Amino acid sequence: METEFLEELVQKIDDMIVQHDYPGFEARALKLGLPEWARNLPAKTYSKCLKHESVFVRLAALRWFQEAPGKIKPHIELIYRSLEDSDPYVRLEAISCLETLRQSDDEMIEKLAALADDDDIDVQRGLAKALGKLTLRMPKNTKSNTCALQALDKLCQSKDPQLRLKALKAIRKIQEK
Repeated sequence: METEFLEELVQKIDDMIVQHDYPGFEARALKLGLPEWARNLPAKTYSKCLKHESVFVRLAALRWFQEAPGKIKPHIELIYRSLEDSDPYVRLEAISCLETLRQSDDEMIEKLAALADDDDIDVQRGLAKALGKLTLRMPKNTKSNTCALQALDKLCQSKDPQLRLKALKAIRKIQEK
């Protein structure tokens, strides 16, 4: 029965993407409004979606977890794996997903900080924002803060002014706490 729900969810996501497709449209950017029956599926179904071959299904799952941050912890390893996805939209949504937790630990900050070398500028911008927010809630002189500050310092070296601004803002927030 669970496989049946998964297949139905995958089909619904594919149908919604096709309905919204037009020239010049980036379908990965679409935040799908899933029907109520799909929003009420168990977290286990969405964790299986994180391993699906379709980028749209993986994105829908990450966005679902963002709406249900209390259900992330048991599936956090799969979300960590999404940080290494080949698609930059998935990496960016994984960052946002972890950011919704509003609490972090050394492992999470280290995994996020590794994205400072990401090739995608939007992923780097999302990373700067997330590190600034997540480290605010941690004690000041910790391994996580040091790791986050090193990643943010690396982001400050970017040629992109928007990224530099986000990284500097995050550093200022961390140092002011």
